[in-house]
Amino acid sequence: MTKWNPWYSNKAFRDKKGAFGSGEKCYAEAPFYQEKEIAKQDDWTMESIDARRAKLLAWARDRWAVDFSDVDGAGARDVEPDEDDAAGDELDGIEEGAGEG
Repeated sequence: MTKWNPWYSNKAFRDKKGAFGSGEKCYAEAPFYQEKEIAKQDDWTMESIDARRAKLLAWARDRWAVDFSDVDGAGARDVEPDEDDAAGDELDGIEEGAGEG
């Protein structure tokens, strides 16, 4: 869910992504960290979605010691986060509820 989800509607990814500093309603200018992270993507393909999913799941496992072993399909399909892109590194320091409001 995003702050401007109704505005994004069925727009193309490049339109939703926008540009940092544009002042327009777009992922790059959104108030939420996760939307800004999406704006850093070059494209939004199944591979990039799966990589993001794997990264978020790894972060949740580390942060809250969540066990996803009983959830069918909990891991990303054949995609693991890059070593340089460790899930916890970018998401550490985010306070619960930060950016909401």
